[in-house]
Amino acid sequence: MGSIETLYDQAGKARGYLARWRDEAGASQKKTFLLKHGLRKEDARQHVTKMERAKAVDENEGYDTKITVAALIEKYISLRESDLAEASIEAMRRRLRLHIATTPLGRMPARRVRWSHVQAWATRMRTGSSEATVEATLALVSSALNMAIRDQDIKPTYATHKIAIKDDAAEPTPFVPLEVEDVAAILAQMDPRRRIIAEVQAHTGARVQEVLGLLPPGAGEPIEIDLDAKVIRFREQLHRRRRVRIPMKTPQSRRDVVIGDVLVCLLRDYFAEHPTAGQSVAFTDAEGRPWGYDAYSGHLERAARRAGLSASTHDLRHHHASVLIRANVPLLAIARRLGHKGVRQVEVTYGHLLRAVDTVLRSAVDDAWGEARVAGDLDHGSDGVP
Repeated sequence: MGSIETLYDQAGKARGYLARWRDEAGASQKKTFLLKHGLRKEDARQHVTKMERAKAVDENEGYDTKITVAALIEKYISLRESDLAEASIEAMRRRLRLHIATTPLGRMPARRVRWSHVQAWATRMRTGSSEATVEATLALVSSALNMAIRDQDIKPTYATHKIAIKDDAAEPTPFVPLEVEDVAAILAQMDPRRRIIAEVQAHTGARVQEVLGLLPPGAGEPIEIDLDAKVIRFREQLHRRRRVRIPMKTPQSRRDVVIGDVLVCLLRDYFAEHPTAGQSVAFTDAEGRPWGYDAYSGHLERAARRAGLSASTHDLRHHHASVLIRANVPLLAIARRLGHKGVRQVEVTYGHLLRAVDTVLRSAVDDAWGEARVAGDLDHGSDGVP
């Protein structure tokens, strides 16, 4: 903000005004307005206002100063249609329509958003929505602002930056992964037609809809469940409601996952007992209909409670990742197996497990150099020089 300072002569009488402001580079500027030239305080004030407005125009040059939060989110959703599943796009549009578009936050120009606006919006939303819905909607706002700042649609400010980085800065609460014995206890409480889905998840780390969308053994080009080659090729996923195959969420989700002898035997036994002739997917109910997400996930959660545990379908994915981490499998290999774009997601989600391998890393280095010392390769002289 600019300022106006009154100037006085030696007799203490006002002789003019000194206008101060900062230019677009942040440098301090000033101009004198003397009464003897017929200039008044109002002239100085108008000059400061003019300079501030010129700076604001210059600062926002190239940015869309009128786009609203709702319009920004709509643009973000449209750009994500090519790499997200249809169900995810529908869910985002539903959150936009129900919780953002008709609110003061949604109608507000994005460049004017303040953190207090978001807090007020979230407080009102919590009166009629679950915390999970509030967090998911806030994540949508954050992602849209991230995109807008990155694409220079809006000027990054402290407020927008604080909101935008929330989805990247927040780390998940550390969790304790299921052990093999825990998974086995849950499997023992499940019926055979749904137990095999959980077994595939535990052995591959795949998402539920990816497993439910697999074609029967020998079907697909290339073959998706290839027991001879000991590989499962995830190519499409099952829509949660319509129960038809749809494209994967991301290109990285289309992947080949090698499987071990244990899962190969489990699948051979299952398909021998449950033929798949005439089925559209590999795993179905007794009537040959694809399993819905709720029918499978609800059954697994009830089985976990009967086993004295609390677990969801995603816990099987976490279990698989923890097994690989403890076996010191490279993070990039784990990320690719889980269908992630890079190792960042693995590091953020499983960072507390990675710390547990520090001792293994130290031992590996000590063992290697210890062997070299024993072999005499590091026989130093008395002065410490080899």
